[in-house]
Amino acid sequence: MYDLQELEAFVSVVRTGSLTASTRDLGLPKSTLSRRIRQLEENVGQPLLLRQSRKIVPNDAGRVFYRYCNDILELVVQGREALDELKAEVTGKLELRCHESFVRGWFSGVVESFMADHDDLRVAIHTQRNLPEAVEDGVCIWLGETGETALRQEVLGVLKQGIFGSPAYFRQHGKPAAPGELAHHPWVDLLGRADTGVILHHSRQGNFPLSLPDRRFTVD
Repeated sequence: MYDLQELEAFVSVVRTGSLTASTRDLGLPKSTLSRRIRQLEENVGQPLLLRQSRKIVPNDAGRVFYRYCNDILELVVQGREALDELKAEVTGKLELRCHESFVRGWFSGVVESFMADHDDLRVAIHTQRNLPEAVEDGVCIWLGETGETALRQEVLGVLKQGIFGSPAYFRQHGKPAAPGELAHHPWVDLLGRADTGVILHHSRQGNFPLSLPDRRFTVD
């Protein structure tokens, strides 16, 4: 009997063609991923993968075995879903980590609605400005680029950002006509990301990197 974790590792590497990409896909260290592939090949009794230039591809045996692996893993998923349907209640503790910008908006409402449907569920929310290195038995909701991380990722949506000012302020100070003029105006950073630089997109002038003045007032 093959180990399901080894099969998942093999299928991921075939799909991505890269150990590095599969570490992000599965949320595993590269050493663990390599060990599972090696153990699977030992159990099968022959090599399954070839390294070509910068990409990893299956050999003849690997291509045949890949089809059966997909069928096995699909049956496992179907079995889990069937069992989950039998479990009417969601219980236990759910740990949620999220970018601090989400807590002030829709995220709180989503959590409250979910808890209202599951009375026996306990939820712990941790807000932060830096992506966690690992999340045990929970989910991380993030805003912006994640960079190099072993966490498995899935895009939930796109958040469009803009620059806004009150009509009274513009009447008193004038309305900026070009991105470069924004550097001379006071501002409030609602997302806490200005320290890493702000790039604006202007309909006529294209992308514009903006150097903002130091903030006199900051709120987390």
